[in-house]
Amino acid sequence: VSFSNYYGLSRNTIASCSKCAAGKYSATGDDTGGPCISCAAGYTTLSPKASSCNICATDYFGIASSDGTSGCSICPVGSNAVAGNGNTCVVYNCANSVDSSGQFLVPAGLTKINENAFKDCSSLRIITLPSDSVLSSIGAHAFSGTAIQSFNAPSTLTSIGERAFYGCKSLSQFSINSYSSSSAKLDSIGAYAFSGTVIQYFNAPSTLSSIGDGAFYKLSTLTSFSVYSQWYGYGNYDTGKLTFIGAYAFSGSAIQSFNMPSSLTHIGTGAFKDCTGLGLYGLRLPGGIKVIGDAAFYGCSSLEGGRDPRWYYPGNNNNLSIPPSLLS
Repeated sequence: VSFSNYYGLSRNTIASCSKCAAGKYSATGDDTGGPCISCAAGYTTLSPKASSCNICATDYFGIASSDGTSGCSICPVGSNAVAGNGNTCVVYNCANSVDSSGQFLVPAGLTKINENAFKDCSSLRIITLPSDSVLSSIGAHAFSGTAIQSFNAPSTLTSIGERAFYGCKSLSQFSINSYSSSSAKLDSIGAYAFSGTVIQYFNAPSTLSSIGDGAFYKLSTLTSFSVYSQWYGYGNYDTGKLTFIGAYAFSGSAIQSFNMPSSLTHIGTGAFKDCTGLGLYGLRLPGGIKVIGDAAFYGCSSLEGGRDPRWYYPGNNNNLSIPPSLLS
C-alpha cells in the first residue's frame, strides 16, 4: 500500500489482513490466503480468527468434530440451545423456566423466544436479561397475557412478533438498550404486539422499517413514540428506514406528535384514528409518502384538517400538510 507523508514523499507499507469474523473460517484464520468461508449449517466459531468451525451453532446440540463437519444435530421444534459444545436443547416456557419469585432469567446465549413460549403465564412477573444478551427475536404471543411490568431489550433485538406482549396489562415500560447508537438492530414490530399494555412511551432505533397492524392499538397511556434520527447539521438528518405503518397501528392512543421519517411511504387504514392529541405540535408528512389509508387521521381533533397545501412549519396553526408525492 503506497501513501504520501507530510512532505509528499511516497512510502510503502504492508497491507494489514483481516481476521475471519465469528461464524467464518480459513486455514490461517484470516484472509491472507484467500477469502474467509462461512461455516456450514449447524456449526460456528465462538471467536474471530478461527481455522475451523468446531462449535455447535445456536439451536444445535452435540460436540462438533475438530474439522467442523459432524457431531451437531438440530434441536427438536420448540426447544433451543445456546452455541457451544455439549449444550443440551431446552424448552423455555412457563412450566420449565419461571422460578418461585416469578422471574425468567434469559440465558446469555439465547437468540430467540419461541412463539407462545410464555403465553398466558400469569406467574411470570420479571424478565431478566444479562448485559451480554444476544436475543434477536421474540416470537408471536411469546409473552402475551403475562404479568410482566417492564422489558429492557438488548440492542441485538431485530423483531417483535405478532401479539408478543398482547394483553400484558401491567407492562408500562419497554426500552431498547442503545437505541440511539449504530448497534441497535430492531427492524419490525408485529401486529398488535403491544395492544392491551399500558406503555407510556416507545423510543425506536433508526433501523425500524415496519410497524404492524394495531401494534399500539387503543393504548390510551401512550403519549410518545419516536424513531431515532441523527442530526448532522441544520436540515440534515439520518432519518431512518421506516416505510410502513399498518392499519390502526396507533388508533386510540394518546400520542401528541410523530416525527415521520422521509423513508415513510405507507400509512394504513385508521392508523392514527381517534388520536385526539396528535397535531398539538403540528404534523408533517414526509415528501415520499405514497399511500394514506381510509380514515387514517379520522377523529384527530387537534389537526385543523389539511387545508394548507404547504408542509408544516411551526406557526402554521397545526395544519396537516400534504406533499406532492401522495398517490392515494
